Amino acid sequence: MKSPFRLPAALAASCLALLASPVLADGNAASRLSNVQFSTLDLTPDDGAAAGYEIVAIANSQVFASYSQRGNPGEQNFFLEPYQPGVARVDYGPSFGEGSTSGAIGALDTRARGTAELDTFGHAGAHSIQRVLLTLRPNTVLIVGGHVDTLATAHFDQMRYDAVSRVDVGLIDAAGRRVDMAQISYTSVDGGIDELHDDFALRYENSSANDLAVTLDLHAQAAVFAIPEPASWAMLSAGLLLLGAAGKRRTASRGK
Repeated sequence: MKSPFRLPAALAASCLALLASPVLADGNAASRLSNVQFSTLDLTPDDGAAAGYEIVAIANSQVFASYSQRGNPGEQNFFLEPYQPGVARVDYGPSFGEGSTSGAIGALDTRARGTAELDTFGHAGAHSIQRVLLTLRPNTVLIVGGHVDTLATAHFDQMRYDAVSRVDVGLIDAAGRRVDMAQISYTSVDGGIDELHDDFALRYENSSANDLAVTLDLHAQAAVFAIPEPASWAMLSAGLLLLGAAGKRRTASRGK
């Protein structure tokens, strides 16, 4: 006679193997902002008043890195003095998040890698942020240019990795309105590679007769999220349901 416990035991073994199987895969993300430069145009070149701008302050410079693994978080967060270099980095095995800056305006770098050690729904990521306050002279057009590099790759087996790289650059007027922006974001979820190497340019015009305040926001981000493949979830759920049903049948037969 065949053992009535053979099928449940096999299902249990399959579910445990699914949960414990090694994941020979990873996700990687990187974003870098560099070579930020300022230039101006004079709207009234014959009025005798020079166009231009002044950098008032770097109001916020921050590097941040974090990971999360089964509710076990880790992070580093540093607020830096103006023009001060800094690095924030966290590691969990081969997984990591790292945000850094050389201190120069617009020199922001982030990297992240996610591997099986993160486990289901874990993540690793980093941010690098700067906020620069400027004063724009009357009849001046401010042009802010720079270079962006982004990379997002995902290679998966039982686990899917969403790799995200993103750069946001924006000009904000004194009323808090975003007057121009560049947003470069790439996500890789299908085992491919997405990358970009490009320049950007933002523009803000002060056509008034007064100085105007303007803020330059700079933000680089990289993150990797570990998500189980739908097929794996379906297999695991089906196995657990069958195990539950078999357990109920065994309990009912013992009660007879």
